Amino acid sequence: MKKLLALSLALFCSASLITAGCSVSGTDNDPDLGTGDPVWVALQVSGGQQCGPRIDFDPPVTEDLLADVGIEPLETKTETHGLCEACSCALYAATHMALIRSSNLQTAQDAGFEWIESPGP
Repeated sequence: MKKLLALSLALFCSASLITAGCSVSGTDNDPDLGTGDPVWVALQVSGGQQCGPRIDFDPPVTEDLLADVGIEPLETKTETHGLCEACSCALYAATHMALIRSSNLQTAQDAGFEWIESPGP
């Protein structure tokens, strides 16, 4: 899974700017629910490219992204984003959100997630 993430994830900067990829570092810990109040975190993800050599792109699973760094989410949501139609555009773009315990916030942030107030409706 870590190899797949390193090869296929890119942070979502804008609909027209796609980077080649990013890595999400993890630990070998078993997922942990943690302690403290629940907080929401989010990770912008995009990947693949509409033109050029076709490379399989499997969108990540939020639970797997967090499990790789030892966090078990309480709840997850994924909000997909519209994509432009040009060779420089991604095949996939979404915000992956998770409700986690506050004791796991720093670990999630170290993995690229950002704190958000709430995921919205």
